[in-house]
Amino acid sequence: MTVESIQKASSFVDCHAGGKRAIWPEEMQRRDLKSMTADQLWNLHEELVDELCRKIAAEKVVLEDRLHRLGASDDKLKVQHRPYPKVLPKYRNPKNPAETWAGRGRQPRWLRAQLQSGNKLDDFRIERLVDGQFERPSALKATEGSGER
Repeated sequence: MTVESIQKASSFVDCHAGGKRAIWPEEMQRRDLKSMTADQLWNLHEELVDELCRKIAAEKVVLEDRLHRLGASDDKLKVQHRPYPKVLPKYRNPKNPAETWAGRGRQPRWLRAQLQSGNKLDDFRIERLVDGQFERPSALKATEGSGER
């Protein structure tokens, strides 16, 4: 692999990257590629990838410089998402009060297991008190000691 053949290969990359129709240099005809060994083809591939990486990095620097000159800062480029309110939990696992579910997305395993065993979704609903504290529904309190579960 000579420097001249690499330059010709990179001129193909220049034409291709510039949006022009890709024209193979005369020395890079298909028959030349077929006559190359696998090692030679792999070396050509690695050299092309390296050259492309250098050109992409250089173009990125130019584009970032243009953005900087236009006054675009990183904060302006970030997509602003609408702030979602905190979703309070609506259901609580009576066996492990730390496990809650807001009623969105997939049902948690503990709730699916309880529902399959015959309980109703409302049995796990969290009742909100006036002072903002959560309390288990009265239906669960009444059946908790009766041994129905």
